[in-house]
Amino acid sequence: MIQTFTLLLLAHLLAQIAPLPGGPFLRPLGRAVLFTALAAIGLGTPAPLLALLGLAYAAVGLIEYGATLRWPRPSPRRRLNGALIRQTLLVSALATLAVTRPGLWAAGAWAGQPLVPTIAALASGFLIAVPAGGRAIGLFMAPWAHEAPQGLVNGGRTIGHLERTLIFLFTLTGQLSAIGLLIAAKSILRFGAVRDDLKLSEYVIIGTLLSFVWGILTALLTLALMGRMAPLHIPTLAP
Repeated sequence: MIQTFTLLLLAHLLAQIAPLPGGPFLRPLGRAVLFTALAAIGLGTPAPLLALLGLAYAAVGLIEYGATLRWPRPSPRRRLNGALIRQTLLVSALATLAVTRPGLWAAGAWAGQPLVPTIAALASGFLIAVPAGGRAIGLFMAPWAHEAPQGLVNGGRTIGHLERTLIFLFTLTGQLSAIGLLIAAKSILRFGAVRDDLKLSEYVIIGTLLSFVWGILTALLTLALMGRMAPLHIPTLAP
């Protein structure tokens, strides 16, 4: 069951972050088709239930499209709540299929490759920690976006992606002390420039803490998920 869910989750994440062409109506349909194809490839089986899951996937996307017609300029909180509801519905659908049909992975073409689900869990964790984490934190911080410091175009996003990548890798390899050094380094390099502006400093601190907490929790959950599969033998660098 856990292997089936992991492969479905990776297909879901890849379909979500893929830069698909088309407008707000066609893009959800494209994501549904891409998810169904990736899930079939990942599980090694063109199970008919995957097509039904793809239809449910498309339905959620079309509901979101209808919401954009009803609220063409949603508030930041409404956008955040909508994203949470959408992802909850989609992941719940994945979990339901994995529970009701736990043997999809075992019956697929890749059943003889036990490391495939483990690698999928590692890839899923990275995608949740870095690109998905950037989107989630961006939605949470949107109400205070006008307080963001002016810098390079997409500079803050790039810094966030890099720091969550390092946090993810440090946690996986047991280098938790290195995370403290990363916090100290960022404090020296960035907080000094905003210490005289209370709103700006609070904005930076909130965003930084969210980024660090997201990266650490995602890495810990990834380790817990991988612990229930064939071992990948990630080296622990801690002394």
